[in-house]
Amino acid sequence: MMRVAAILAILASAAALAQEPVAPQAAPPPAGPSPCRLVTVKDVTSALGGNWQVWQDMGSEEVCVFQASPTAMVTVTLYHDAVGAEKILEVRRQLAGDGAKPVAGLGTGAFRLQMSSANSIAFGKDDTVVRIEMSSAASTDTAILEKLAQAAFSRMP
Repeated sequence: MMRVAAILAILASAAALAQEPVAPQAAPPPAGPSPCRLVTVKDVTSALGGNWQVWQDMGSEEVCVFQASPTAMVTVTLYHDAVGAEKILEVRRQLAGDGAKPVAGLGTGAFRLQMSSANSIAFGKDDTVVRIEMSSAASTDTAILEKLAQAAFSRMP
């Protein structure tokens, strides 16, 4: 009889605990800098001229798009991984193949990739990689792309 009472007491305690509200978990802080702060509309306008619309809410806080026309765009995308920027860049460079050209002054492993519709540059620090892509309609001048990358790199923590 004592045993049954002990079991009932344990079950009652378990039921009471199960009904206690659970405090909501706080969302983890952002893994790194905002892409729209690494490259600003002022940077894009200074480099390319014209009027640029900024699309900051692309369903992800890791993407920022600057758009002057339906085809003239500059996109900034951030990638985070605990393996580190150097390793992420190494893998991405291998995937890009022979088209990946090293870029100095943007950290270890930085590279540029020229494609028919856009040029991109990838670089990083710590566990964050930044990829800036500039559509050919915006400009094919890789010096402009590198200027935007230098601005972003200087703002990375």
